[in-house]
Amino acid sequence: MRMNKITGILSLTDPSTRDMQPLTTRRPVAALPFASRYRAIDFHLSNFSHAEMDSAAIFIGGSGRSIYDHIRSGAVWNLESTLSGGIFTYSQTYMKQHTDDPHFGENHFYENQREFLTKSRAEYVIVGGGKIIGTFDFLAMRDFHMEHDDDFTVLYKNMPVDEVKGHDYEKVLQFDSNRDV
Repeated sequence: MRMNKITGILSLTDPSTRDMQPLTTRRPVAALPFASRYRAIDFHLSNFSHAEMDSAAIFIGGSGRSIYDHIRSGAVWNLESTLSGGIFTYSQTYMKQHTDDPHFGENHFYENQREFLTKSRAEYVIVGGGKIIGTFDFLAMRDFHMEHDDDFTVLYKNMPVDEVKGHDYEKVLQFDSNRDV
């Protein structure tokens, strides 16, 4: 096993995508085209690849067909299936959240994520959402995290509070002088 192994979780279950309908009626924001050839998800997968991850999990709220068609084997991002790696996809998480099956009910929404993390045996986990587009250096973020010996590290963008007020699905974090939330 590699030292300081990192894995990624990409959650495509963001309720704020309702604002982008009808484009997101049948697919997550991450599957929307970007510059014709690419999809928004390509940014995340490229960032994962540059962080030398050998596995990543994608959790999709509804149908994953548009994501599956685009990512295929994951080879473009060096995330092709290997004995212990690859891209693992979990779709229909909205439906599973509202079923009577004890493996999926509301209290078990994160059960598949726990299972993925256990199997990945990664020391560090990067968790991201599907509506974020950007280039991030996750290795530098991991180094910062290790240097400060924190329980978790948040990558964020400073925004005026007025720009996110009224959006129930956006969270405002305030930090004190010790970098505590």
